[in-house]
Amino acid sequence: MSNYRHSSSCSSSCSPNHISDENDDKNNAPSPTNNGDSVKPNDGGGVDRWRQWWGGGQAVHGLGNLKKKIKCKQCNMFLVLFGIILFTSKEIWEEATTTDSNTSRQTDNREHIGKCSSFRTYGKLGGREVMMYAPTNNGDSVKPNDGGGVDRWRQWWGGGQAVHGLGNLKKKKITPEACAKQGDCYPDKVLVKGVDVLVETGVNSFTITSLFARDEFHVALEGPELSPTFVEAHGNGTYTVSYCVELPGFYKLYVRILQIDGTDTLRKDIFQSPFSVRVRGKAEAELQALPTESDQVALDSCTSARQATQGRWVRFDHAERYNLVPSFELQRWGEVLEVTRDEYVWIPYSCRMRPMTLDNLRDLYQNRSHCLCCDSYIRTLFSDTMSVLGIFNKAQHEQTRDGSLIHNNWEINGMAMAWHDMAYFEMCLQKRPNGLSVENILETKAEKGRVAHHVATVDNTPGKFVFTVGHPWSGDHRVARRSNYIMQDAQRATFIELDSDIDIFDAFAFTFPRIYHEACDSSHVSCVISDRLTVLGFWEMLIFAQML
Repeated sequence: MSNYRHSSSCSSSCSPNHISDENDDKNNAPSPTNNGDSVKPNDGGGVDRWRQWWGGGQAVHGLGNLKKKIKCKQCNMFLVLFGIILFTSKEIWEEATTTDSNTSRQTDNREHIGKCSSFRTYGKLGGREVMMYAPTNNGDSVKPNDGGGVDRWRQWWGGGQAVHGLGNLKKKKITPEACAKQGDCYPDKVLVKGVDVLVETGVNSFTITSLFARDEFHVALEGPELSPTFVEAHGNGTYTVSYCVELPGFYKLYVRILQIDGTDTLRKDIFQSPFSVRVRGKAEAELQALPTESDQVALDSCTSARQATQGRWVRFDHAERYNLVPSFELQRWGEVLEVTRDEYVWIPYSCRMRPMTLDNLRDLYQNRSHCLCCDSYIRTLFSDTMSVLGIFNKAQHEQTRDGSLIHNNWEINGMAMAWHDMAYFEMCLQKRPNGLSVENILETKAEKGRVAHHVATVDNTPGKFVFTVGHPWSGDHRVARRSNYIMQDAQRATFIELDSDIDIFDAFAFTFPRIYHEACDSSHVSCVISDRLTVLGFWEMLIFAQML
């Protein structure tokens, strides 16, 4: 392609000889872009820079003026030929890119795949591993998912020593217990840096610096949506916090201390919390890529917990505004909000939740046989729900919730609970349950072979098997402490180790954005308050009901 310079003389600028000279001498000469830069046809700028040059809508190197002034027949013929080639090439390219864009948009709409759909509280975050090498007290380093498992992580988290020299507290070797009691320790010595008041949609990050290596924080972005967050401990008193948000609007960013050095519960906001954050509105092109009514209807109903628990909490008015719930179901979702007494709805990325009332849930859960294992989270969830639905009477609820059966195996009205008793759970599976078979973990990792055996047993029955990873720790209970780091490690290992055809209920990711406020009984998320099921309790049972 030639580079042309403006000239008023046909004989000097447009003769065949001159054109030939230009081709010989400046075949690779740079062509100007609209912003004044130059780009060679074969340079590293590639397609994007060529598209910028072609799409500017202005004459290239004075070519428009050249056409007006030149009467030379040869030049006119060349210009026509050149224009046809240029126009055709541009049209072909734009048609191809438009087709690709439309195809991509159709895929994105169908599965609601946005900027946060791949954001997890486990696995990878922004293309990097979220769990870094963490130093143990003896100077070694250990991966959260290596063979050392929980014991080696506890070795790192159990040291009880300050690692950051904020003020003079390190010199005094203050203990976590003393820090919890001293007025000039926490939250005064927890520093937050890098919180932007105006952010774009997508993943954003900031840092926390504190006195101890094993502090636990709860970070929540509350506004049009409840943003999923991840707190990454680096093992030296510094923490990277990342959150992902898709909907524009005004938010409050809460930064709270849960536990000091993993040993002493505090549950306090830092002094600056909450921060006021505005998420900038989407560009017009992004707004057009949001799902339409037909896209939402086209989504298949959720049939697995894997699908249903990968999503986000969206305020109902924004879910309606952005077509995240189909219009023909708006009334039914309004009935759900009457049950939950809450303004947020859970929106999965790749499937459509079916709204259900308490009567609908009762019809699905009663007159079926269910097998449950193994801890207090599953016990309270199902015991309380069965009480609210009228499947358990008052005495049965009290026995299983707080009475003589609280730490024992039991079977009531088709529902069998194995209290940390795998043999009892497997006996139940052998009875061919036609409802749910739920196995869960908290801090221990899933045993792949055993879980696969349980799945194979249930596959031959009318029922559904669901493996549940642990709920996050709210910090409410000051005696039976848990570590969210260990539970996240177990959560991540579950998704890596278990086969993709095993259904997994990601209770950690589902409840973490709301765990600080919604834990109702030390750290459980399901309770009966004024004869009504709590918000997260209802939503968890609604997700389980999608499987039936």
